[in-house]
Amino acid sequence: MTKAIAQTYTTIHSYRVVIMRMLCVSCAVATVWYGLNVYEAISRTIVAEHLSAASDALSNSVNDLGTQYIKLANLASPSALAAHGMTVAGVTAYIPRSASLGSVALSSHEF
Repeated sequence: MTKAIAQTYTTIHSYRVVIMRMLCVSCAVATVWYGLNVYEAISRTIVAEHLSAASDALSNSVNDLGTQYIKLANLASPSALAAHGMTVAGVTAYIPRSASLGSVALSSHEF
């Protein structure tokens, strides 16, 4: 009877050691996995912040260019351009009339 108890104790003790080792290894793996996930979340947050800052800088640059364009567009009036030697002319002065324009009109593509 004592031999059976001793053998049972030895068997249970060896299984208990294996189970405890597996639990310790699984806890270590879970800890490393958790650390990697936290690191990945932090790095993605930092990248998102950098992208947001870059987007804001680009938006500000576009807005500055838009205001400069509006200022320049307001300066380009016929009277201001006349000071530089430019005159107002009709659109037909820039479009030569050729036979191809007439053939397009004749083929009823133009109303």
